[in-house]
Parts: sequence; structure tokens; C-alpha cells
Amino acid sequence: MTTPSSTTQLGKDSWLRSVMEKCILKYDESNFVEWDSTIKSAAVLCYLVEPLPSEPGPRVTTAAQTTYDDHMEVVNDVKNVLIWSMTSNFNLRFISLNAYEIFTRVTTKFSQTPQIRQYEAAVRFFEEKIEKGQNVGPHVFKMVEYVYTLERLECGIPKKLAVDDILHSLTNKFAHFRENYNMNNMDKSFHELHALLTQAERDMEESGSEKKRTFFQCD
Repeated sequence: MTTPSSTTQLGKDSWLRSVMEKCILKYDESNFVEWDSTIKSAAVLCYLVEPLPSEPGPRVTTAAQTTYDDHMEVVNDVKNVLIWSMTSNFNLRFISLNAYEIFTRVTTKFSQTPQIRQYEAAVRFFEEKIEKGQNVGPHVFKMVEYVYTLERLECGIPKKLAVDDILHSLTNKFAHFRENYNMNNMDKSFHELHALLTQAERDMEESGSEKKRTFFQCD
């Protein structure tokens, strides 16, 4: 069992600060190589590539129990750093895992061949649907990130097709927006489309609130 050293303890916040300042892993894996290099350079690789040791039995010596407890304390610190070194929309899936499990799953996922990553990104993009109650802004941002991910993997989607699928992924409350967009042959950038949809959603919410106020006033 490896004995933790003062350089790996997060009480002084040194490693956490170093990792956070250097690289935050994005859910689209675009900076995985940089993140992987940053994590491995932190001199705690043993806590990432070795499974957790077995918990000492009831007859263990005090010294052995102390060594185990110290080791587990560092393991938990390492896990916290891994969690905080990922974007918030990505790290939630790893909360229940230990440091070894997190690092293994992340490196296995992002070490896949480009063809597999292309396939998975394409599937996520074309199957993505806005969730009930979700604001349109974050949803559009997520889908645009998929488009950029595919471009980085040399599997770009034509912008017109990407826009069509983004509009198709929305709920029926945007049906009028879709019809108006296509009838007027609009050709907007992703940024402009995001702004238009966000404004359309805001207008619909304000219109709905006005109808409610009118109803109660008449009543």
C-alpha cells in the first residue's frame, strides 16, 4: 500500500488549485489529452490505476489501520479533484464512484477510436430532444457542441442539416417558429439561431403570463 505524502494532500489545496487552473475536462472530450496529461503529472497516478485496497480485518494492528485510513483519505481527496476537474454537466455521472473507477471509465471512454467517437457523437446529436420544462438556450448550446465535436472528428454536418435537426428537436410550441424560419428561407448562424429561439421562448412566456393576468382580471 502506498503511503500518502504531503505533496498529495489537499489540505493545502495545492494540487486541486493546480489542476483546476490548468485544465477542466469538457463532456465533448475535445481537451481530453491535455486533461489526462495534467492529471498524470500530479504525482498521484498510483491512486488512479490501482484498485482500492481491502479494508483491514478486526485483528489489524493500529499502525496498519492508520496506514489504511491515511490512504483512503488521499483517495477521497483525489476523487474530489477528479470531480472538480470536469465540467458540471459531465461530472455528475461519476459522483458515486471512487478515484480508480472514475479515471478508468473516463480514459476507457476517451481512448476509443475516432470512428467510435464519431458514431456516438452523431447518435447523440440526431437523437437529442429538448426535455419537458427545459429552456431552449442550454438545449441549443448542447446540440451545437455536438456539431463542433463532429467537425473536430472530421465528420462535419452541413449547417443547413444541423439547423433542421435542432429545430426538429424542439417541442410543438416552436411549430410556428419552425414554419416561419423555413418559409422565409432564413440562413442564420448557430449563434443567431440561439438568440432567435431564446427570444421566441421569452415572448411565448410573456404572452402566456399576460393571458393569465387577463383571465383573472375578467373573472
